[in-house]
Amino acid sequence: MDKEKILALLTELGKRLAVAGIQAEMVIFGGAAMSLVHDSRRSTNDIDAVFSPRTEVFLIALEIHQERNLPLDWLNSAGDIFVNKDAPTVDYMDFPGLKVKVVAPDYLLAMKIKSSRQQSHDFSDTRFLINKLGVKTREDAESLVRQYFPKFKLTEDCATNLEQAFTPS
Repeated sequence: MDKEKILALLTELGKRLAVAGIQAEMVIFGGAAMSLVHDSRRSTNDIDAVFSPRTEVFLIALEIHQERNLPLDWLNSAGDIFVNKDAPTVDYMDFPGLKVKVVAPDYLLAMKIKSSRQQSHDFSDTRFLINKLGVKTREDAESLVRQYFPKFKLTEDCATNLEQAFTPS
């Protein structure tokens, strides 16, 4: 999904929620946030988000999936375990029926460092956010992760990702 498709799907979701008399809220993170807010990548596989009311949004997302032949998880809440309830957010856009926020860039960076998945965009997203936010050292990046995820211990993949992110390309 590119930025335009993401926006079209959010617009459609919001319209359907409004018709149903529902005002939902959503916080987007992951690749969709990178595409929408940071213009750092052309596409993503899904829209990672936490939202409320959960069941109603899921049911309407399922309708859209069926009608548009989208992947079942085009609206993906599986990553919600990575988003703390007090995560800092930034207002993004209000659609009829749907208020959309994104996680703040420093929180998104901490999430990307924490996940550090191989075979994903995590490395390029991490490097992009480090540069955008002006994070100067690996220690500063690690401190950011500890600020938002104090119990998390950096894995070997996280350490490798950070080492590479601070190595000139």
